[in-house]
Amino acid sequence: VRERLMWADLSPNNQVWDGIYYTDKLRRQYQQADIKVLEVVQVPVLEHLAFPDSDKIMADFPKITQKWKATWIGIEPKNEPNNLKGQRLSAEGMVDYVGRYLSYSREMHAAVGNDVLVVNGTFAGGLYANAEFSKAISSRKDFFESKGDFSFHTYETAENLIQTLAQYKSWLKSKGFSGNVWI
Repeated sequence: VRERLMWADLSPNNQVWDGIYYTDKLRRQYQQADIKVLEVVQVPVLEHLAFPDSDKIMADFPKITQKWKATWIGIEPKNEPNNLKGQRLSAEGMVDYVGRYLSYSREMHAAVGNDVLVVNGTFAGGLYANAEFSKAISSRKDFFESKGDFSFHTYETAENLIQTLAQYKSWLKSKGFSGNVWI
């Protein structure tokens, strides 16, 4: 099951694991039912274009990983990085944003460790739902060389899903990406 991890709802340093989303309670129910979770991290920032700093990542995510790693099949570091909530960026601004996203993703990978599958992407919609984001990330070889798989989710009709999946697979293959694609 793909489940949102509402990071702002947790305080690992204070042993707060539930909050209003009952995160721990739900993870324990999944574990009892032998259901693995693909965690989708909701970044706790008011400004959608910002990312938590390294200190926050390294303070929280080793503890979060230790707490729930047994229930995970993998983790997606950020939900919908290509969804900028209607904000327009210049070409340079988009390149900067993509760079910060990739830096954040690498830090998250380091924080969770090598024994947790990191699923990159978590893109919303089709490949060109945000053409400028796709163009900027396409130029980043480090995105396609990263360990892990790739995911997207779509809000399209089922009829369009096959076409969208083929588009992503073709794009990833053209970049030398060899991981699996999750929907």
